[in-house]
Amino acid sequence: MTDYAITYPWQGSNGRVQRRVRLIIMDAPDEVTSNEVLAWLDDTQDWDHAEPRDEWSTTVQLAEHDTPHVQWRGRSGRPEVGPAIQIRLPQALLDVIDASDGDSRAAKIREVLSAHYRA
Repeated sequence: MTDYAITYPWQGSNGRVQRRVRLIIMDAPDEVTSNEVLAWLDDTQDWDHAEPRDEWSTTVQLAEHDTPHVQWRGRSGRPEVGPAIQIRLPQALLDVIDASDGDSRAAKIREVLSAHYRA
């Protein structure tokens, strides 16, 4: 597990562009990349850069104590297969679907419907 500092460019008093920390993401899995961390964040924000803890400079470490921390809660969901719909099925039919091994209930229903309605 590693932490990521979410930074943005900032022009210091000496005129040099430095990086300021907006947020620290805590306990992201090691296999997650900086781009995946940025994608996990809210798309409405203008996030600039995600830096893993082992690449933090002294600026990031000094600002850590007064920077908001957010716990990593996993990746965002997978892309939608299609629009969500709701249907009611008899319990006996659901029992048959659930008794078969393999995919999820939704995947099994999609498979049966696509086999029946192939164009």
